[in-house]
Amino acid sequence: MLIYAIVAWYPSQVVLQNTIERVQKFAAKLCTNDFTSSYLALLEKLQWKPVNQIAMEKRALAMHNAILGHRKLPDQAVMLCKDHNRRRTRRTGHELELIIPASTLEVVTSSSLNTAKKIWNNLPADVAMISDPIRFKNTVKGHAVYNLLTNTKIVGRPELRI
Repeated sequence: MLIYAIVAWYPSQVVLQNTIERVQKFAAKLCTNDFTSSYLALLEKLQWKPVNQIAMEKRALAMHNAILGHRKLPDQAVMLCKDHNRRRTRRTGHELELIIPASTLEVVTSSSLNTAKKIWNNLPADVAMISDPIRFKNTVKGHAVYNLLTNTKIVGRPELRI
């Protein structure tokens, strides 16, 4: 239930996300009865994913479903750059790049929808172009995509700080 709600939270509410990550850390310690190992070692032992990775996956899947038309969003909430003026946007290498509104307001730039758009725009071209929903889901759930997005600072890694 908590992981389901984390996708809807604004990324600026990182305190709530970190709290859930701490709950998962404590649950991992209880499940393994190991109170000395690092959190990352416990996650690997249990084959669990960090909460932030799960949120990233769900946001990428939501954008994929919106672009394919499987999920209805309000008109013009998700617009492809090729349908609009590409001069004002940065090209990332795939044809399905989404428009992110230009704003200096934190509430706009860190909204859940705009964060999902940033994740989508920074996916590798070969991943973004996958049209099969199941294959896309399996690809995004791999650690390679999460590591790529964390290396480019699109997604944070609170599990390293907890």
